[in-house]
Amino acid sequence: MFKTPTLRDHHLKVSKHGDAMVVRFAECHILDEFAVNVFDAELSGVADRDDIHRLILDFSGVNRLSSLMIHKIVMLSREMASKGGELVLCGLGPELQRLCSDAMFDQVLPIRGNVLDALEANPYRIAMRSP
Repeated sequence: MFKTPTLRDHHLKVSKHGDAMVVRFAECHILDEFAVNVFDAELSGVADRDDIHRLILDFSGVNRLSSLMIHKIVMLSREMASKGGELVLCGLGPELQRLCSDAMFDQVLPIRGNVLDALEANPYRIAMRSP
């Protein structure tokens, strides 16, 4: 039987590491409203899990984000903070680093160089503040 591919099948790679969940994006541009909404639904499902206290978003394969995706990341960070958890961004290329700096994400979200740095970092080193 033929199965229609979904974004989850091809664009999100999820792996659990203790109380942390690492999500890797296979898309290089997250600009389309449909894609952002699918990613948001999947990420919220992961964030809602009781056994996940750190959600690490690996953007190493991503070059561009839409403003809607930025908004979804802010909302996801609030969702994680409300349950006493943490959202961590990592693997940001130069353009996304500049975007995060301009949006002041670096002041409200932990940002690490790569997944290993994010996993090894003290998971609750900063108090989450409302962006």
